[in-house]
Amino acid sequence: MKPLTVYEYGAISRRDFEPRIASRAFAELKAFVLPVENGPTDVSACMMLGSKNGEEVFFVRNYVGTISLPCGVQIEILPKLGTAMTAESDLRSLVLEMLRVSGAMRSRLLHASDLQSSVTIFEVFIRIFLDALEQLIRRGLRAGYVPYEDNEKFFKGKLDFSEQIKRNLAHAERFYVHYDAFTFDRAENKLIKSTLELLRGISKDRRNVADLNKFLLMFSEIAPSENYEADLARCADDRSAIEYEDILVLCRMFLRRRGSSIYAGRDRAFALLFPMEQLFETYVAHEMESALVSGWRLKAQSTQLSLFSDAFTLRPDILLEKNGECILADTKWKLLNAREQNNGISQADMYQMYAYHTRFSAERVVLLYPYSEAADGAAGKEYVSEVYGQKVTVCIALFDLMQRLRGEPFAQCIHAGGKTFLPLR
Repeated sequence: MKPLTVYEYGAISRRDFEPRIASRAFAELKAFVLPVENGPTDVSACMMLGSKNGEEVFFVRNYVGTISLPCGVQIEILPKLGTAMTAESDLRSLVLEMLRVSGAMRSRLLHASDLQSSVTIFEVFIRIFLDALEQLIRRGLRAGYVPYEDNEKFFKGKLDFSEQIKRNLAHAERFYVHYDAFTFDRAENKLIKSTLELLRGISKDRRNVADLNKFLLMFSEIAPSENYEADLARCADDRSAIEYEDILVLCRMFLRRRGSSIYAGRDRAFALLFPMEQLFETYVAHEMESALVSGWRLKAQSTQLSLFSDAFTLRPDILLEKNGECILADTKWKLLNAREQNNGISQADMYQMYAYHTRFSAERVVLLYPYSEAADGAAGKEYVSEVYGQKVTVCIALFDLMQRLRGEPFAQCIHAGGKTFLPLR
């Protein structure tokens, strides 16, 4: 079954509109996305149920990633850039690169796989997991002494007197004992076994399924984890299993069934979803820091100042400082349109920038949006106001994500109408 690919702000229907899914899949998606009693209040963050021409439709919000429904339908959500001729494979590569930079996925894991793969983001994640597992097996799985307790026919280890009396008063041939066994049946390997079993039931890629079956045979003597959280905690406390560090990141992500926290505890479907606002913000800050002119320092999410006696913390995305000079930059994951009033910039964003400008005594504030053809005319705009003798300047710049993905220097990916708003080399 071919995965359904949809873009941010797109819609999913079950009959009249493209893209569409079958009624059963639509019902499962509805059960997964809509709030449940005593559940998280923001589980509808990635989609909103609405109507179009009298038909129920899911409108996709600004999350990217993948959802796998119990019926087998996979839904892949890709970012919308508003740039013509952008291939799906390039958008997948962009998402994976942003995840790598943001720290949501370990960089060495992402580099271990082919980021230009034509398969879905979810199958790429599975491929990364399988590649990491193969490397681990080549180095050798870890065995060790694991504590056991059981009612045995032979005596070994230490006798548990209270359990012995309770269970074996009429069975003198048995011994309730505690002992340590040297085995591969450790918490780390149990979690890997559980992840393999989970992914085998979800993956649609032939190569991935074949490798999942191959590794399950290798792990046939290892029992799956009976308590994911307990075993994950046990691994976190064990600092000696460094070779398992990468693969446990993936096990944790898969077994908890999410990339973000909004679907915690909802097991009707499998979701790996990431908010584009956070990915964009983290990605821009990371890439900008290495491109700054010498002497400038970058602070991300600075909370050093507040409004109204610390009642409301001011948290600009990027604070640039040098010898008392200050420039603020705030990222907004929104596609501007130069044909709209004020280029589509919201009034709330401008009020926010005014607060930043005045409270930080900044030289300028830069609003940084993703580049798109429709937004090109907004690049380099300056909104200047003088309030009580103080000049406030808010500048508009666009960041071309695909240009950066192709390896162009960060400064060349900033479109500002030929103006220099940021201290970049």
